[in-house]
Parts: sequence; structure tokens; C-alpha cells
Amino acid sequence: MSHENRQHHRSTTALDLSLSIHSIQNKETKTRRTFIELKDISLTGLSFKCSLNFPSDGDFVLKFENALFGEMHGKIVWKEHTETGYLYGVHFLSISNALNRFLTHESLAGSGRLRTQAAVMTKPWSAQFEAVPQPVPDNHSQ
Repeated sequence: MSHENRQHHRSTTALDLSLSIHSIQNKETKTRRTFIELKDISLTGLSFKCSLNFPSDGDFVLKFENALFGEMHGKIVWKEHTETGYLYGVHFLSISNALNRFLTHESLAGSGRLRTQAAVMTKPWSAQFEAVPQPVPDNHSQ
């Protein structure tokens, strides 16, 4: 998908993000978490790089976690092999209210302000997140 056709702004902010498998064939599971290299993130999905080789068409849901923004859940929609691992595209099934507010604010305020905002956020604020089913409401309701 070209950048011009994207529904939401993509942020390339560096976030510490861990990944685990949340469920397989709608059955919740527990797997070890691994940290991944986030490439970009938006209200509808993210792309990341890691050495793990996931199937691109599997019936499983991934869980992404961040200390500031809590949990996000999504499914892999594309996969690309690279020299150092794999690059994946994920469509969100749910995101936290904290991430929703952060990305909405970032798309309105610009990336310079995003870095400042991220630096002053604290864990107690992010611990108040609730899961928001996708699609995320449009920006006009805020």
C-alpha cells in the first residue's frame, strides 16, 4: 500500500515493544515474550522486524506490549524476508486508549512534539488503558 493511500498517519517513533503469541485458533496461549524492532505504527497497524519466522497466513493473534501504552493485538497481513530476519505488517484487532490518544495527538501535532510528549509520560498514566476494538473512531469525535 502506498503512503498516499494510507488511512492513518504512520509514526516512526522508537518504542520498546515486546511480542508474544496471544492466541492460536481462538484459544488463548502463553508464550515467551521477545523484543522486536518497530519500524512504524499507526492507529490501524504496525510493521516490525525480527528473526522469528511466523507464517503470514496463520490462524493466530499476536500480542504487542509497551510499558507506556499497554497491550495491542493484531494479525500478520504481510511478510518479507530480509538479510537479517523478517519484516512483518500487522493489522490491529485492538489497541489501548493510551496508544489511540498518543497516535491521534502525534498525527495532529507533528513528530517533533511526539518525542517531547513521550519523554514526559509515566507508567501510572499508561496503566489506565482499556482495549479499544478496531476500527478506531475518526479524529472528528475528539
